[in-house]
Amino acid sequence: MDNPEQSHWVVILGMHRSGTSLVANLLADSGFFVGSAGQLIRADRWNEKGYFEQRQVWELNEGILRGAGGSWYNPPAHELIQKQNVRDPLLRVIKTYHGEGRKIIKDPRLCLTLPLWVRYLQGRVQIVWMLRSMGAVAASLQKRDGMPLWKGRELWRTYNRQANRLTSGFDTLCLSYEEFLDDRQDIALHRLGQFLGIEEGLARIGRKIIETRLNHHGHQESQNLSPKNFQSLHEEAIDAMKAGDIDESLRLLEKLVTEEPDHALAHNDLGVLYYKKGNRAKALLHFRKAIELEPVNTGFSANLQRVLAA
Repeated sequence: MDNPEQSHWVVILGMHRSGTSLVANLLADSGFFVGSAGQLIRADRWNEKGYFEQRQVWELNEGILRGAGGSWYNPPAHELIQKQNVRDPLLRVIKTYHGEGRKIIKDPRLCLTLPLWVRYLQGRVQIVWMLRSMGAVAASLQKRDGMPLWKGRELWRTYNRQANRLTSGFDTLCLSYEEFLDDRQDIALHRLGQFLGIEEGLARIGRKIIETRLNHHGHQESQNLSPKNFQSLHEEAIDAMKAGDIDESLRLLEKLVTEEPDHALAHNDLGVLYYKKGNRAKALLHFRKAIELEPVNTGFSANLQRVLAA
């Protein structure tokens, strides 16, 4: 007889267009159960390798948001979401993940509805939270849905602030989509494998899946929008900083954030340099922007607190 207490649930969180399907693909190919073929949302031109997401999960989450007076693009208040009485339909969906073992629940709307789900998941629960730069997400939503850039940025903030709040107290790993696309790929795969206890083979599986997805026509935007395009500029700025040429480093970093306003690390570095130059106001401005872009980065928060306390 199946023992639900032996289940290992991995909940994949992340704003729409943030790489949650990529991670679900990695885990599905590593033996995690996401659902039978007939239960999954079909691939389309926007995700031609598949979403690795159960239609019932998507439908239930959208129903929860509708019941609270909103939708995925018009998120209702957290308090209204928590008032939704969905115990029976939730349990029915959870039962479709039959048996013991490792299972994936994935849907961007989980950033908003997570507490309703976790109270009924028996066994071990881990959360993988995917981040992608706000500008890249907004541009992708504009391309897919015709959504104004300002609206995409607003949704990015709402989803990630809620995810940050709702994952408190849970066993959570936060990764950025960009890490899987640049020279940090092996480190990202190692961290994911170590977190879930599936290190063996994940790097090989991961490299193959990522290469296939990036070479696919539907994922060209991922390459075009990736901070990889700005990596060399950031490296030049760091080299100048190490050489003691603060003014040149500032010039390069200012150029970088002009071209890529959502480059959180560049904003953090600008904060460090402006503080060294004695410009406290600009340092605070850039540290706060870095934290807005990556709210879970403890290093950015520590830098801000040091300036505030000085």
